[in-house]
Amino acid sequence: MIIFLYGANSFLIREKLGAIKDKYCAQNPDDFGLEELYGDEISNIEEMKSKLAASSLFSSKRLIIVKNIFSGTDLDFRAALSEQLAKLSGDVTLILTANSNPDKREKLYKNLIKIAKCQEFSKLEPDEILDWTLERAALLGGGIERAASRKLLLLIGDDLESIANEIDKLALFAKSRGRSEISESDADEMVRAKYAPQIFPFIESVVSGKSKEAFEVLEEFYEVGENENYLISMITYQYRTLISIADFQRRGVASNLIAKEAGIHPFVLSKSLPILERYSWEKLLLAYQRILEADSSMKNGKVEPRLALDLLVAKLSMG
Repeated sequence: MIIFLYGANSFLIREKLGAIKDKYCAQNPDDFGLEELYGDEISNIEEMKSKLAASSLFSSKRLIIVKNIFSGTDLDFRAALSEQLAKLSGDVTLILTANSNPDKREKLYKNLIKIAKCQEFSKLEPDEILDWTLERAALLGGGIERAASRKLLLLIGDDLESIANEIDKLALFAKSRGRSEISESDADEMVRAKYAPQIFPFIESVVSGKSKEAFEVLEEFYEVGENENYLISMITYQYRTLISIADFQRRGVASNLIAKEAGIHPFVLSKSLPILERYSWEKLLLAYQRILEADSSMKNGKVEPRLALDLLVAKLSMG
C-alpha cells in the first residue's frame, strides 16, 4: 500500500501520520518493521530500492515513512522512485509526505495520484478552525464553548499546533475546576496572545478611513509571520459577521437579541456595533464584494498576495 499525505497544513499531516504509526505499533510491538526517513537523508535510488525490498526478521509487515519527499530530494531521484512504486511488495506500506503542494507536472506526483491513497491537508478557514477546536476538545473527553473557540482564534490565529497545545492545557484547567467544558473565561485567564495586533482594531481603522493606522497594524501582522491568505480570510470572516448583524438590524431585531439570533458572542457584537454605525448597508455590501474579488485574485495568482491585500486595505479605507 502507498499513502501520500500532502498540503500546506503540516500540523494535520503530522497528526495523521502519528495516528497511522500508533495503529501500526499497536499491531507490531517493539516497532519491528518501522523505518522513518527524511527526503534529504536519502538521495541514492539504489539505497531506497534496498530499503523497500528488505524484509524484517520479526514482522511480516513493514511501514516505511519518507517525509518531505518533494523538498528533500532531487528530480532524478523522484523520477526513479516513481518507477519503483508499482514493484512495491504487498507486505510494505510506504508513506510519502510533502508539506506543500507539489508540482503537478512531476512524474512522481502524477503516479502517486493514480496509484496511492492520497489525502490533501489544506490550511483551514476560520470557520473550519472553530469546528476543528470543538472536535479536538471532544477527543479529550470534554468540550469547549464556541465563544472560547472564537477567543482562541482571535488570540492565536491559524496556528493549529499552538491551538491544540492550549486546548490540552485548558482541558486540564477546566477539569481542575470540576468542569468538562472549556469556557471563554478559561481562555481569557489562561491563554496568552500569540501576537499583539488584534483584528478588531485593524477593522476599526479601515472603516474609519485611518489608512495609516490600518497599514501599521497590517505591518505588525506581517512581522509576526501571518500570511496574506490567513489575513484575508480573517477580514472576510469579520465582514461576513458585520453583514449578518446588519441584516438583523435591518429586520428590526433588538441589539440585545442579535447575539443569540446570529449565534455570535456578545463580545463580538459589542465590538461590531460601533463599526456598523459608520457603514450604510450598500457600503457594507460593496466592501464585502471588494474582499471577495481580492481573495479571488490572490487564489488564482492574478495578483501577488501581499500587493492584493495592500490594495484591498487601501480601497476599504477610502470607502
